[in-house]
Amino acid sequence: MSSEFWAAIAGAIVGALAGGGITAILQWQTIKHETRQRNRGLAYSLLFKVRQIYRHLRGLNLHFEEALKGASAQQMALPWAILQGMTGSPADVFFSVEEIALVLELKATKTLDALLSMDEKHNATFGTFRFYGEKRDQLVDALTPDFMDGDHGLADVPLPLRPKSIGLAGIVHDMREYLSSDTGHALDVLQQLAELFEGRLEVEFSAMPKPEPAPADKLPIEGPRVR
Repeated sequence: MSSEFWAAIAGAIVGALAGGGITAILQWQTIKHETRQRNRGLAYSLLFKVRQIYRHLRGLNLHFEEALKGASAQQMALPWAILQGMTGSPADVFFSVEEIALVLELKATKTLDALLSMDEKHNATFGTFRFYGEKRDQLVDALTPDFMDGDHGLADVPLPLRPKSIGLAGIVHDMREYLSSDTGHALDVLQQLAELFEGRLEVEFSAMPKPEPAPADKLPIEGPRVR
């Protein structure tokens, strides 16, 4: 066979291999692009969820501190008398498996440890405060005011209701113990995630909380009922 024949065969083989190689490279680039876009979407989703948690906790912490600021020792013995419940409660927040897996994939161990169970604790916190509000309303409705001034009232807590009063006071004191630290923890995790995703995925998160909350950050509360 002539040298031209073999040259033609060799050219065909090289061409086929080259074409297949180009196809494989294009497919790989497409997969890489799609994966990156998917990861960026998960990053934004997780950032907004953690920001929600921070705003909810900060709003609740402000609600506690504004109600109890300057309270006397006598008032702090019955903190439920000055700390109202909420007329509305934020929705529960749930991290997806894919969002947690992204942080794991980026090998951000410290951030992952701080992130785990944050959604569950947020949901439990507001579940506890909803429970507090319901039980507080029941107790207040069971009291007979000795004096009323508009929505404000004074009433003694009868002996049969004192266990409920003590239980409500315990909830207030326990929640006040951890609300401030949980709020700070949520902000710290949000900042860690923002830095991680900006450095690894080029995600720019422009919705970081401002130093002072906007009025909308405050949770709605019912009007005062007992003093």
